[in-house]
Amino acid sequence: MSMANATSHEGPRTRDFRCNGCGSPLQIPKNSRGHVRCPSCKTECVIEGLVKNAEIAAKDNINSGIPLTASPATLHRLLVKAMNDQRYLPLDAYEKLEVVREERHCVPAYLFDCSASASFRYEHGVERRQSITEDNWTREKRWTEWQPITDNASVTLSLLAPGEKNLAKLIQTVYLGFDPKEIKEFGINCMNIKQKVKCPDLEANSRHFCGQLVDIEELEFPYDVETHAFNLPQNVAFNEYIQPLVEGALIMQARCSLSDKVRNFRMGGSKIDKEIKRVFLGLYRIVMNYGGTESSIWVTGDGQIYLGEMPRDSQQEELHKEKQQALASVPGTFWLAIGGLFSSSARQKRRGRLEQKANAKADLEAFESQWSTAAQRFKESKTALRGIYQDLTD
Repeated sequence: MSMANATSHEGPRTRDFRCNGCGSPLQIPKNSRGHVRCPSCKTECVIEGLVKNAEIAAKDNINSGIPLTASPATLHRLLVKAMNDQRYLPLDAYEKLEVVREERHCVPAYLFDCSASASFRYEHGVERRQSITEDNWTREKRWTEWQPITDNASVTLSLLAPGEKNLAKLIQTVYLGFDPKEIKEFGINCMNIKQKVKCPDLEANSRHFCGQLVDIEELEFPYDVETHAFNLPQNVAFNEYIQPLVEGALIMQARCSLSDKVRNFRMGGSKIDKEIKRVFLGLYRIVMNYGGTESSIWVTGDGQIYLGEMPRDSQQEELHKEKQQALASVPGTFWLAIGGLFSSSARQKRRGRLEQKANAKADLEAFESQWSTAAQRFKESKTALRGIYQDLTD
């Protein structure tokens, strides 16, 4: 048994496999499980990444997953978008940043299909009026009558939870729009019916990602995929990441049915029925180098969503704050405007402050325009970033 050689051609993603025994080219059939027999010399070649992938799939009963389908052009476009989105990106990053590698990862996750319900109680306020006549004088009495009401809320959600604890934040933030630190607070915050709560469209997210799932027999990953093993227990994944979201969704559903005049809103205990599947999630990690320091972003298998950090110019950030403070520190002109009706000195002082404010604002706007100008200049150059994507034409 020998390890297959991989040689690169025509860019960073195309690979030609050759037998270690005779050097003949090898084609990797679907579901090879990482073992390929050379048609020329009959040597059985082993592709490590796919072997580990197949072993974990069999051991943990993986039945489906989200493949890696993004093209290099798609990943490059998303990387440029990430740079455009990064505040305080060094102004020469478009010219000097180098994309050094593109990693492919196979990450385990749990798919929880949840049907949940919960009762809730509240008091609904009804405005009452009564005319009262005393001593030939009529007055109107008004009051609020509070009526107790009990109702039920129900939701059906398919939610992905991490199966690998080191990548928990990544999975939750990318696939549900929540940082794990925010998840536990979600249901608590939802209880305050007067508070606006950050609530991503969980149903839309689940439809988007679950629609990409393919059967394990059709799920293909590249030879060099890094497969991560499950190390987060199923019950922990549910309790930490799924249950708070489902209960929060129940509260939000209940809140939507409430009228304006409500008090003493209370949720009852929830009942959550769930079916659990173990899945693989394909993720890209794009690694960059700027000024000798590496940074990276993670990208979903379809190349649509990213999470990560770009290079950041701390000096530009400090300078920006100084210019913002300079604008905010310009004294107001309200009282000077009133004084100007009577005093020429007040009118002159007011004109001076208005000019100072206009100059500070123009200075700030010119400073902030540097980033959009750099991004536009790169776009107009119609070139790719340096590194593994530099031969792309878009």
